[in-house]
Amino acid sequence: MNKAILVRKGHKDYDGILWVMKAVSKEEGKIDKIEVKAHVMTATDGKRLHEYPLNMPEDFPDGLYYPFRVGKAIILIWDESGETYPDTCQVFPKEEVINKLEGIIGGKAPAFDEAYTKIIKAAPWAQTLQILFVKDMLSSVIPMDISIFGEGKQFLFTGEGRRGLIMPLRM
Repeated sequence: MNKAILVRKGHKDYDGILWVMKAVSKEEGKIDKIEVKAHVMTATDGKRLHEYPLNMPEDFPDGLYYPFRVGKAIILIWDESGETYPDTCQVFPKEEVINKLEGIIGGKAPAFDEAYTKIIKAAPWAQTLQILFVKDMLSSVIPMDISIFGEGKQFLFTGEGRRGLIMPLRM
């Protein structure tokens, strides 16, 4: 087993891995790894989750990795601790969708500001999302569909095989 994987800019999965890395926790004592399982790369910090289907899964064996960005490259270091990753499949909502937005693209201001406002206004109750999490979710500049489930429930972002969740802020 390789101890580290180097992913250079231009690799088919480079942008997707960068997107997943945005959900890795930076808080001490929280999950600071990404998981590769069944050709899908996942990261969560407990408040959001990013899931990306790998284009070249043969380059990424199943397991946990510490991700690092070094210039225009990503280094994934194999975690040999034997720890397990949370079962993230359990957190995806199964309820009925209350509202759905389609083809939302973030980008830079003012496009991002308009997208964020549209997302917040789509919830039929007073609720807000961490603006930096939404910015990270929409950073790939691919159109995302956003499903809203119910008051206090997570918002589901999907696009080009990617899935992401953001928990609303508690007011």
